[in-house]
Amino acid sequence: MISDTILIVEDNDSQRLALHTALEMRGFSVESAGSVESARALVNKLGDKLGVMILDMRLEDRQYPSITGADLGLEVRASRPAWRPEFLITSAFSEVDYYRLAVELGVAAYLHKEEHTQNQVIRHVRGLMLRRALSVERPGAAEEIGVIADASRDRADAVLRFCRQVLAPAFEAVAGVPFVILATVVNGVTICIGNANLPESEDPVYKTLQGLVHGEANRTHPFVFDSAKLGGMDNAQAWSIAERFRDTAFLPLSSGRGFTLSVGFLDGDAGQNPLRENALELCKVLGGYLRPAVVEHLLTVLTQLGVSAIQRRREVLRATARLCLFIGQEQLDVLSDAEDSDEAPRGLHFRRLQSLAEDLRDTGEMLTSLTDDEDKETETTRATPPERTVSMSRLVSSAWEEIVRNQPKDQIAIDLDGDCKVLATREDLFIVASRLLQWLARRRVEASSEMPHLISVRCTETPDGPQVTLEDRSRRLPERLRRQLFFPFSQAVPLSVLEKDKGPGIHLPLYLAKMIVEVKYRGRLEDRSDEIEGDAGHRFVISFPKPDTLAK
Repeated sequence: MISDTILIVEDNDSQRLALHTALEMRGFSVESAGSVESARALVNKLGDKLGVMILDMRLEDRQYPSITGADLGLEVRASRPAWRPEFLITSAFSEVDYYRLAVELGVAAYLHKEEHTQNQVIRHVRGLMLRRALSVERPGAAEEIGVIADASRDRADAVLRFCRQVLAPAFEAVAGVPFVILATVVNGVTICIGNANLPESEDPVYKTLQGLVHGEANRTHPFVFDSAKLGGMDNAQAWSIAERFRDTAFLPLSSGRGFTLSVGFLDGDAGQNPLRENALELCKVLGGYLRPAVVEHLLTVLTQLGVSAIQRRREVLRATARLCLFIGQEQLDVLSDAEDSDEAPRGLHFRRLQSLAEDLRDTGEMLTSLTDDEDKETETTRATPPERTVSMSRLVSSAWEEIVRNQPKDQIAIDLDGDCKVLATREDLFIVASRLLQWLARRRVEASSEMPHLISVRCTETPDGPQVTLEDRSRRLPERLRRQLFFPFSQAVPLSVLEKDKGPGIHLPLYLAKMIVEVKYRGRLEDRSDEIEGDAGHRFVISFPKPDTLAK
C-alpha cells in the first residue's frame, strides 16, 4: 500500500549509514545523500515517490557552504506545490536562525541529535508515512473514499469499512509492531482487527477491553492495558487472551456521533526481536500525526454518505459532456481550417484525427441529452420510459455482427446463452452492448494466450429484474486499474482497432455504457472479475430494474 521512499540527507557518513540501514531493516525504501548535489539528483530521480526527507540542518558541503538542510527542503517544496514530501530536521545545533528556517519549511519535527535516539527518529518516520497514507490529498484517495461511501449502508458501516480497507492496510505496512484496531459503533457492532493473531470469537473480552479503552477518561492520552483491570472475569480462556494485551498501549484515534475508534500496539520483546518498538513510546509520537489525518479522512467519508453515488455520477457526466463537446468541436474547427488552407496532409493520420474529433463531439451531444433528461426529472416524476421491451439476446447478436463484420471470422467468437427482456430504447441498449463487447474483444484479441478467443454472454431473468453477464478469459487487469475502468477515457478503444465503427463513444466505451445503464435506466453495471477463479478473465454484470418498476 505504501511505496514512498525516504531520503536521508546527512553529511556525517557513519550517522547516515546507520540510519539508512536501520530504516531498510524495518522494510522502508531508503535513499541517502551526503552532499547537496547528490541530494538534488535523488530528488529528481524519485519524483512523486519521495515521501519523507530527513535533513541534517548544518550540511558541511564545500561546494555549497551556505546551504542548510532546510534550504534544500525549501527548494523541494517550491518545486512540488501539490503532493510534496514530509520534512524532518535533525541537528546538533540550536541557533535561532535554524529554528526560523525550520518553521518556514514547515517541518514535522526538529529533533536534536543529542536528545533523540535513532528509534525516536524512526517513530517520527512511521508517523509521517502513515499520515501520507491517510491523507485525503493523496493520489487515488478521492476514488477510495467514494468507493467506501457508495458501498456503506450507514455511518456505522462506513466506519467499519474505513477500518478494514484503509486503516488496517496502512498499519500493516508501516507500524512495525503487532497491532489491533478497536471500533465501537452506535448500533452495538464492534470489531477487533489487526495482525496480532487475536481470535475474534472472544466477544466478552473485547467488549470489556473496549469499555476500558473507550472510556471517557481515555479520549486524548494513550491507554496502557493492565490485565488486572479485568478482575471480575473468571473465564480461563478470557484471562489467557487478556494476558496477550499485557503492556499494550492504545491510542485513541477518533470519536464522533455514534462511534469511537482506537488502535493498540502490542509491546515488542526486545530480547526476541530488537526491531520491535516500545508500544507506549510509539503511541506518544504517532498521536500527533494520526489523529488529525484519521479525523479528516473519516469526516470526508461520512460527508459523502449524504451524497448518493448517482448524484456524483451525474456531476461527472455533466463535466464530461462539456469537455467532449468543447474539445471535439474545437478540433473539428482546427482541422476544417487546415483543410481549407491545404495545410493538412490527406493521409491516414488526418482522417483519424477527424474521426476522433467527431467521436468526441457526438459523444458530448449524447451525454448532454442524458443530463438534460435528468434535469427535467424530479424524485417523484421520471422521464417517460419506452413502451416496449427489447430482447437482449437478439440485441447482443446484432451488436456482435457489427463488431465482427470487418474481422476474420475465426479470430474471435461469442457464446450466447438465454434471454431477458429490458424496458429501454433499442438504440441505448445497442450502444451499451456494443461498447462492452468491443472492450472485451480487444482484450481477448490482444491477449497472448492459447485459450480460445471466446466471449460468453448470459441473459437471465432474475427475481430482481433482467441481468446480463459478459465474460472473457483474457489476462485480468490489476485491481488498481480496474478500479478506474468506468472513469472517462480510462480504457479507451484504440481507433486503429475500430476504424470503421461509426457509433459514438469509441473513446469512452465503459464510461458511456455505465452512464446509460445507471443514470438513464436506474440499473447497475459492475466489474465482478474477482469472482472468477484464477488471475484470468473479466466479468461485467448489468442488472436492470424490473420493467414494471421502471414504468412507475
